Amino acid sequence: MLERFGKLLGRHRAIRCLLVMSPRPQHFANDGQFEFPDDVQRIDAHGNTMLEICYPISWGGAWDYPYPAAQSLIRNLRDTFGADKLVWGSDTPNLERFCTYRQRLDCVLRYCDFPSADEMD
Repeated sequence: MLERFGKLLGRHRAIRCLLVMSPRPQHFANDGQFEFPDDVQRIDAHGNTMLEICYPISWGGAWDYPYPAAQSLIRNLRDTFGADKLVWGSDTPNLERFCTYRQRLDCVLRYCDFPSADEMD
């Protein structure tokens, strides 16, 4: 599927894409670090593709707040793709099964200490 999506993006360069709730750790992460196949790298090469960071909705039942495993993955995504490719997402109200909206925001603003102010903007 990623291969087909990459080909679509290659044919339609002007398309802007937001890959929601992605990337999924269960598919690409090993020991807190992502390992992406070439298909994902090709999708990233498309300048108009962004990734939504929304781990508590997927992993809130397994990970404890403030989600240090997510912080490690977010850092890895920033280092791999750049902060300008990442978009924060809350998935409210579904998120509230695991934490409050404020806690979700604080996961990035208070507990992810690695982004610069420019990257946070």
